[in-house]
Amino acid sequence: MIAQIQPITVIFTIPEDSLSPVQDRLHKNAVLTVDAYDRGNQKKIASGKLLTLDNQIDTTTGTVKARGSFENKDLALFPNQFVNVRLLVNTLEGATIDPGSAIQHNVRRRFVCVAGQYRASAHDQTGLTDGGTTQVTGINPEMCSPTAVR
Repeated sequence: MIAQIQPITVIFTIPEDSLSPVQDRLHKNAVLTVDAYDRGNQKKIASGKLLTLDNQIDTTTGTVKARGSFENKDLALFPNQFVNVRLLVNTLEGATIDPGSAIQHNVRRRFVCVAGQYRASAHDQTGLTDGGTTQVTGINPEMCSPTAVR
């Protein structure tokens, strides 16, 4: 058996609920970046681009298969290697982000508390979450700096 390793492709899945934004970007001929991380999801091994999406959803898992292409010049990726994959669908410019641990949850909503000079206030959080950070809305970024808390 012969396996091509330069370039190499990685097959990964995308949840059905996340498929629409990916398709929207592909219909606009956007090149979507795919990053491959090690098993522990700590070290980025390689960056490539989304090559294709499968044409059907796997009804048992609710996912669609995607294929990313990597040049693999340094031979960091191997056939049948397990990797964690992150697909960059869109970049938000000028967004305020907080550590995911700052987001509070209750039965009705997700929110973040901001300490002011005389009181703290809760702000609804409706943004996207990526890794350990979450986009928050309705907050001035200066409110989140350590010097803003007195």
